[in-house]
Amino acid sequence: MRKISIVCFLLFSLSVYGCSSQENLSYEQHFAKGTEYFGAKKLDKAINEYKKALKLNPSAADAHYYLGLAYDQKWRESFNAAAQKYTEDMLKNPKLVPKAAIEGNYEYYGEKREFKNLAIEEFKEAAKYDPNNWMARYLIATDYLNNGVYDEAIKEYKQVIKTNPNYSNAYGGMASAYSKKGLYDLAIEKHKQAIAVDPNSTHDYYELGLIYLKRNEKKKALEMLEKLKSLNSTFHESLKSEIYKYE
Repeated sequence: MRKISIVCFLLFSLSVYGCSSQENLSYEQHFAKGTEYFGAKKLDKAINEYKKALKLNPSAADAHYYLGLAYDQKWRESFNAAAQKYTEDMLKNPKLVPKAAIEGNYEYYGEKREFKNLAIEEFKEAAKYDPNNWMARYLIATDYLNNGVYDEAIKEYKQVIKTNPNYSNAYGGMASAYSKKGLYDLAIEKHKQAIAVDPNSTHDYYELGLIYLKRNEKKKALEMLEKLKSLNSTFHESLKSEIYKYE
């Protein structure tokens, strides 16, 4: 009887104090648990832990950043699943596919854009508390670019480059923003800077080729085509078909 009583007491103690210890975890402990869950792709649990960490330290840039990454991953998962459904419907009967989906909005197929919005909010918080978090700024800039807010995108890309001048994607992103604004000289300059950082950046060669075609500089476009061929890039055929359109 005494042994049974001791076992019962121990079980009771574990249940009570175990729960209590979970509620009294430090910021660092919640952040570590969140990171562990994130690495295991248990995104909902990761989000929950990062939120608990932020309740204890609202200005923690790292927690905001990784919470943003978790939200971003949830959005990407929903986007990929929705894109698959869209592709299947297009193969079955394109006439039944909503116009919005054809234009890239997959919410009809289950895309959860609210997670993308939450991610960007967290990246902005991360950049506010840690202005040197260049990846957070890069993700913010790219979101601006994708939504047609080109001036804000350029400002953010400049900050990325200021902090990390060796990140070629930032130059390429800024070049795309300039190109969308019709500022082709600046776009060419930034694409060339991207290539200077990463000579194998096939996307920048491709974009340069397209800009040269718009400026009726076919010879330079052909030079980009040859470069893509030498790099065995999938962009080679895409640029080749664009060049043929101008013949």
